[in-house]
Amino acid sequence: MKTTHGIILSLAVVIGSCLLASPAHPGQTANGVWDQIHVALFSESSGNVGSQIGSDDQAYTVDPGTKLFVVIQADFSTQSKNLTIGVSWRPWGGSWSVASAIGTGSGTAWEFWESNYNNLASATDHFTNNWDALYVETSDTDGNDPKQKYEYWFAVEAPTTAGHYELAISEAGDVDGAGDDCTISQQVDITVANPLTSVSNSPSPATISDTSTHAVSFTLANDLPADGKIVVTFPNNFNLAGVGSGDASSLTIDGTLTVSQSGQVLTITRSGGSIQYASEAETISIANIGNIDTVDTTYTVTVTTQDSSGTTINGPTTSSAFTITGKSALANPAIQVADQLAKTGSTQPTDVELVGFKITPTGENLTWSGLVVSLTYSGGMADADITNGEIYIDTGSATVGTYDGTETKVGSTVSASSGTLTWSGFSQSISAATDYLIIFDAGASLSTDETVQASVTAANITVTGATSLQSITSSGSVNNEPLHTVTSCGSGQFAYRRSIVIDYTKVGVDVNDNSGCVSDAGCDDNPPLGFPVLNLPRRHRIAVELAQARGPGRTGRERKRR
Repeated sequence: MKTTHGIILSLAVVIGSCLLASPAHPGQTANGVWDQIHVALFSESSGNVGSQIGSDDQAYTVDPGTKLFVVIQADFSTQSKNLTIGVSWRPWGGSWSVASAIGTGSGTAWEFWESNYNNLASATDHFTNNWDALYVETSDTDGNDPKQKYEYWFAVEAPTTAGHYELAISEAGDVDGAGDDCTISQQVDITVANPLTSVSNSPSPATISDTSTHAVSFTLANDLPADGKIVVTFPNNFNLAGVGSGDASSLTIDGTLTVSQSGQVLTITRSGGSIQYASEAETISIANIGNIDTVDTTYTVTVTTQDSSGTTINGPTTSSAFTITGKSALANPAIQVADQLAKTGSTQPTDVELVGFKITPTGENLTWSGLVVSLTYSGGMADADITNGEIYIDTGSATVGTYDGTETKVGSTVSASSGTLTWSGFSQSISAATDYLIIFDAGASLSTDETVQASVTAANITVTGATSLQSITSSGSVNNEPLHTVTSCGSGQFAYRRSIVIDYTKVGVDVNDNSGCVSDAGCDDNPPLGFPVLNLPRRHRIAVELAQARGPGRTGRERKRR
């Protein structure tokens, strides 16, 4: 049993002419008079009626050998009595033939097939206001003499020969006799065509709401003429309004490709090229398509090839599913880290804030699993100085950009290697814009003028869509990463603003004999330490404001410098 593939429906409408009339038949005095007013098509599912293909009163394209239920509603203004009601077919514009009996096996004709329903058994109405609805899978004489609106479910199988066909109700095998007994307001217009194979669509970028280029690929089942057409139908809410006539290109199809757009359908017409032959793999890139704003993994396109008149050659064939993902954006944090290594010379600081950044998801939650931070050194700083690197969710319980020990850690603890800090293998869910903070411990005592600066880039963030399960390339950047510079603990100048009283008579007393000497030469080579003395490098000075004891010639305040 063959499986129904992709099908398209469109109907030619012929109104007001008795295109298909039945003559009077010998021995039968009451031919029916009817108008064929509605048609529909349903797939077959294990011998039963499957899903509707397309919509009512349109035209269809089906794969060769497809088993179908062709539903025709006719309005009998004159009851048909004791006459056989069946279905006939013809190549478009050709001669009519009655559908072949079950099991005939002709590849060139439409034939009945044996469904799970009895012939002339009552069917569930698809159209409204029916007198009755019947399954028909042979050309047996109608036992109910149709009158008013009747609905027939013909179980027929398409031929294996590709072509454009028309089906219609027939009375005693006749459709186009000399009488004026019938009218066809709705034709059953069916094209049998081989499907395309390996049909796919790859958008780039594949993110919601972005303007994208879609690469549509397929393999031809039959030749595509030099003036042929490729018709691509997109799902609703993909915005095709921005696609221009020159927005299609191909490295596999020669000549010029011109695009026209109608609703969700893009028709790409060839010119100036040569025949593309059966079994050739083709790819067409179509620019300026607006991606849908909803994340999903099951989007498909439908592709059809046609000749210059619009007659189907291959397809329509539905592509494999493609995915539209959410977005990940990298940005500066709410408050960036400041220089943390000032006045840390000759020390080994810990929990040093290195850099902050923000990740924002759009369209779906993100699963964050990897980060590489590049480090730039100078002044002798090296990998060995950057240890115990950790990432924290910067909740800002104290201040954003400052580590206070209450933040939640993300991932493991790593140390610098080859100028990078690298985290991998963790899983962190991001459902809203979130600030992150990286800290480290100095691996050794730091030296003045050493520097380090971290760089966080979108390309080095590994995230996956929680819904799409697809890797997402982040956008954006951090452009305010701080430069951390090691400086000494002080400049050597101090201002002491608290008033003190110094007894000048005690300044300079020798620590050994309290002789009151004021120079190294007179103090046994010991500094005069009767009063605490600050030893400074030769080029540094200290300003001391001395409040002197009152005595002859010494009143008020005097500033001394050494």
